[in-house]
Amino acid sequence: MTVDARPASSDSLLQGVGAAPAADAGWASSPARVDGDDPPALLASLRQLMHLRSVAILGQATAIALALALGVTLRPVPMAIVVGALAVLNLLVSARLNRGTPATHREVAAHLALDLAAFSALLLLAGGTANPFALLYLLHVVLMAMLLPWLLALGGTLLVIGSFALAFAYAE
Repeated sequence: MTVDARPASSDSLLQGVGAAPAADAGWASSPARVDGDDPPALLASLRQLMHLRSVAILGQATAIALALALGVTLRPVPMAIVVGALAVLNLLVSARLNRGTPATHREVAAHLALDLAAFSALLLLAGGTANPFALLYLLHVVLMAMLLPWLLALGGTLLVIGSFALAFAYAE
């Protein structure tokens, strides 16, 4: 009796004995599709981004208020405009999710880009990369890697690098 020593993939373990391998058994063999792969999962991604954005809005508003209470010199009006724009975006996303129309990876990427732009604006208004919150640029890279196909994630990562470079150039 011979034993098959080849490592089993997780797909074959999940499919059961004797089942044919999945059509796209590996990421390298699958094309870089950008739109419409799995609408329910993409809607869930938008919902998760909306919830994360809500937490960010609360955290940003709290940090701004606390900094002002401690006498830190900030420009509160432009910062409030950015945070307010994120709140409006969340209201629009909530209404969009209630419609239940299918989402695309491009739409998820657009939301991530808007979040990145808002974060960069707040960071530039609060000292640039000298601000300890600058490390949150890494969170944007992680979210893009988790939620987007590799081609869009690569583009998003380049956008994060550019945003960080801009914040570094204008650090106070």
